[in-house]
Amino acid sequence: MTRKKMNHIRKNRIAWLLLFAVLCAFPLSAAAGASDKALDPGPDLSEAQRSWLPDLEMYTPFWDRFQTVDVPGEQWFRVYALPGDVYALFEYRQSELVISYLILGETSALLWDTGLGIGDIRSCVQALTALPITVLNSHNHPDHIGGNAQFDRVMCYRIDSAVERLTQGYTHEELEGFIVPEEIIRPPEGFAGDTFFIAGKAPTATVEDGQTIDLGNRELEVLYTPGHNDSCITLIDAHNGLLFTGDTWYPGPLYAFGEDASLPDYLESMRRIETVIREKNIRWVYCSHNAILPGTDPVIEAGAFLEDVINGRLAYTMKDGMKVYTRSKFVSLQVSAA
Repeated sequence: MTRKKMNHIRKNRIAWLLLFAVLCAFPLSAAAGASDKALDPGPDLSEAQRSWLPDLEMYTPFWDRFQTVDVPGEQWFRVYALPGDVYALFEYRQSELVISYLILGETSALLWDTGLGIGDIRSCVQALTALPITVLNSHNHPDHIGGNAQFDRVMCYRIDSAVERLTQGYTHEELEGFIVPEEIIRPPEGFAGDTFFIAGKAPTATVEDGQTIDLGNRELEVLYTPGHNDSCITLIDAHNGLLFTGDTWYPGPLYAFGEDASLPDYLESMRRIETVIREKNIRWVYCSHNAILPGTDPVIEAGAFLEDVINGRLAYTMKDGMKVYTRSKFVSLQVSAA
């Protein structure tokens, strides 16, 4: 990395930290386009449930910049209207804090992921649009394909691991870490955590790197971005200056462990994303966990951070058998110790 680039990253980091401080200090009710509903998980929580609430509290200032959308009868998703004719469906009462997105075109809509399957995501999105909806999964992990079986048209990246996992679904035993009571607060009526599983849904189509998806006067480009998982993709909406990164980037601990993860691939993917950000004039990064942060500097910083990790320039600590590298509360990485 050149000295000029390092100085640019330092300046961006300082600007980002100042912006975060302003957001945290600014009264939430006065924020531009502020939400009219607080992200309050409710009273009477167990000690285990309270253990992950600081994460939600940390990201709340970012959500309060957007307007909530009232969906009659909705019990699980907090819905936000975002710039660029996009709705965010936020599962804020489950510890993964996962976000799915409904992207509207003139003739059809794309649902970017379907969450964990705890809530009725089909009813939610059908209340938001009458357009025909196609699902596209950012990757094949359970917190992104949980509601796939509710839809007729489902797509994923053209790789066997994704096709097979979507078709297979996830058993109750595979999901126990997501659905134990301490990980969920006030689930919707009818949710049976003791028997919950994700039904399989074979994809009706697959996508490739560089493919364009036309929603009617709105084109989305697929970018293959493995690293976190070998089926990860990112979506580019160049006309609206939007980037949908899935789990390749989000604020908070990034993960690269397991047989389907690769640090070298992760770094290459982040470099591709950085190029897209600069060449396509990306203004918003819609990630799949925690919150939507302003600007793109935190994403670019994450790429430099991964480069430092791979080149052995950062120390790590050990946690639950994983190496944990940390640059800030929003930029960290957990990898297998093996």
